[in-house]
Amino acid sequence: MTEQADPFDDTPEGEWRPAHKGRDRDDPRRNNTYRQLRKQFMYRCEAAGEPCALCGNPINYRQHYRSPWAPTVDHIIPVRQAPELVFDETNWQPAHRHCNESRARKDDDMAAEIGNPSEQW
Repeated sequence: MTEQADPFDDTPEGEWRPAHKGRDRDDPRRNNTYRQLRKQFMYRCEAAGEPCALCGNPINYRQHYRSPWAPTVDHIIPVRQAPELVFDETNWQPAHRHCNESRARKDDDMAAEIGNPSEQW
């Protein structure tokens, strides 16, 4: 049986569609090396009783990962700006998920500002 083309498929020939929207398969944070480093970093932070670097409040390192107060690794210099620092633990600090995501949204809002226009339209 031959497969017929879908008449409603408007994907150009050869175009690739990601399996999951919003997830980049090439993101180095999605590999086992990064996961192991992150796990060791979190153990050290828990043993030292490190607070959230963004809000200063204590972190419950046993919190479920989906909780807004779960511990996460915050990259001091964001991965978008310096992808070569992804595995550099000197660029890491512990943070609550909520604080880390708020900082990311704030950085995105600041990046959206492109400055003053060169001409009056």
